[in-house]
Amino acid sequence: MRSGSWATGPRRRTSGTTGSTPSSATFPPTPRPSGGHTDRRRGPARSGPGRFEQYLSRITRYAIPLLGRRRVTGIFECRTLAEQEAYFDSRLDLRAIRLLLRVAFNRKVYAGRGMDPRSLQYRTSQDEPLGVQFYRQFRNALTRTPAQENYLMQLILLGSTRSDECVPAYLTASGYETVRSNRDRIEIRQAELIQHLKECPRGSFDKVHLSNLPDWMDQDQFDTVLRLVNEKIARPGRAVWRYLHRDRPVPGSLDGSLVLDRELGGELELADRFPFYGIRPAIFT
Repeated sequence: MRSGSWATGPRRRTSGTTGSTPSSATFPPTPRPSGGHTDRRRGPARSGPGRFEQYLSRITRYAIPLLGRRRVTGIFECRTLAEQEAYFDSRLDLRAIRLLLRVAFNRKVYAGRGMDPRSLQYRTSQDEPLGVQFYRQFRNALTRTPAQENYLMQLILLGSTRSDECVPAYLTASGYETVRSNRDRIEIRQAELIQHLKECPRGSFDKVHLSNLPDWMDQDQFDTVLRLVNEKIARPGRAVWRYLHRDRPVPGSLDGSLVLDRELGGELELADRFPFYGIRPAIFT
């Protein structure tokens, strides 16, 4: 079973683990500011994406010449979601792009390059082909949220953000200072997840982020994690996890104590600036 990085601490703090790369669950990684989140010598803000996002960026090196940079930048000029959808379908929905994604997300190509191959171990022959799935999600990323406000898609497709207004708070100068002033409150531990949960005192956390563990664990392992969280989390407790390949049900033994908030999950997915993952928020009552 994979190890994860956790940020743990007293109640009112957040515990969390990652599905692919270690990170702090309480505060995101931050760039070094230069008078503001924008480096005035180099243009708009640049961020450090993870392995999956880096792979998407490499794909854009091939996609941009196929589409033409003017076509790509055009979608970021649209003012409404309806305009974006019409623009995508008329200017960006090219057979060459579908073919590129079929190749890039062929299991033999993608595994080991875009993600650790173990992240694909629970996909089955009944699942939608990866290339088809990612094309659908790519379309969602450019049609479901305002492109002018989507800093992640700007970073991936354009290499930088187009304005100061679209970046999240932690990339601003004031946000950076907030993160830096709180860094001593973050405790990062690298440990085997189930063993770590067993050792956590009861009530020592009331929030937990499980990243995309369903992609990395079989059903029995995932059930074990949820049962341990249920045993140790302070009430009322909050949890959230994501999935890229496998959406797992919660164990029946937790009926009445763990409730999935599907309405909130739907709202988060619609507002997600990077809508490649399903989102499952839950409440421990």
